[in-house]
Amino acid sequence: MSEDPIPLIGYTEKFSATPGETLSFQVSSHSASDYRAQLVRVISCDPNPEGPGVIEHSLDSPVNGNYPSRVQAVHLGSYVQVKEAKALDELGSFTIVATIYPTTPEQG
Repeated sequence: MSEDPIPLIGYTEKFSATPGETLSFQVSSHSASDYRAQLVRVISCDPNPEGPGVIEHSLDSPVNGNYPSRVQAVHLGSYVQVKEAKALDELGSFTIVATIYPTTPEQG
């Protein structure tokens, strides 16, 4: 397994937004060059050659443009940080399993 860092990582705090809603973007880049950001609407992200393919529509946005690269700490994946838990001190390891079923009950 390679220990090389992922060269460019970007994300926002939410997966979608309504018109006029403000989103924050976080980007970490290991490049010596600037990176270019472009807001797109993803129609399909199916890389299967038999499928529709990757389809994106570029959107006009103030975020579009070139930005200086800088490395920022990114904690990939889901995790929980426990500052102090005496019950865990004597354990060699432990496992936690969570089954999550995201829903929108208000929308039926």
